[in-house]
Amino acid sequence: TRQRPIAAGEVQPREALWLFVGLCLTAFVLVLQLNPLTIALSVPGAFLAGTYPYTKRFFSMPQLVLGLAFSCGIPMAYAATMDALPWECWVLLAANVCYAFAYDTEYAMVDRDDDLKIGMKTSAITLGRWDVAGVMVFYGVFLLGWGALAHGLGLSRGAWLGLAVLAWVAGFDIIYALQDEAFDRSQKLRSIPAAIGVRNALIVSTLLHIFSAAFIISAGVYGHFNWIYWAGATCYCGMLIYQ
Repeated sequence: TRQRPIAAGEVQPREALWLFVGLCLTAFVLVLQLNPLTIALSVPGAFLAGTYPYTKRFFSMPQLVLGLAFSCGIPMAYAATMDALPWECWVLLAANVCYAFAYDTEYAMVDRDDDLKIGMKTSAITLGRWDVAGVMVFYGVFLLGWGALAHGLGLSRGAWLGLAVLAWVAGFDIIYALQDEAFDRSQKLRSIPAAIGVRNALIVSTLLHIFSAAFIISAGVYGHFNWIYWAGATCYCGMLIYQ
């Protein structure tokens, strides 16, 4: 955080404020070209984006507010293209909130000591020793949300397999990044091992691979695949356990 333009003194607060106002006015002019529902939804979106930094002063989970601010574009996109807000819109919004919360909690873990000194509130501070578990729960809900969406839209087979690959690649890449943990820390590069340590990174990787195995099984159940698929799935799960 201390390397960001305002904190580093590269941009003065007044300059940042004028830029913020200019961008808000530009966005408002653009949204006025859309339908009334989209214009109405832009109001809470602008409010959340503008007030998020202040929630760190009094709300113990400000990352949830950030997740909502990041996700406001989802119902706005549906409103602009369909003039309606179907159920899948809200599933996507909830999944995206979970993803943003998990990611920004990891980010807040890096700044936890500094935030404690100045009295800021973050989810990393609130969760304490359960921070990694909390991150994984929200990542898990994010993945399950996508799975539920795919199932509801009749896309179960491909979606479950896609989520299985996603979870496997993420877990594997965390393991791969372990060898660069010391270098990443020395060069102030960002990676999960550098942010939360080797032990916690291995926990995250293991949980992702558990999700991957669960998605492989779900694909077989919903896809009604034959014994060849289940033989391959058994080998896949066995290799994950061996790993």
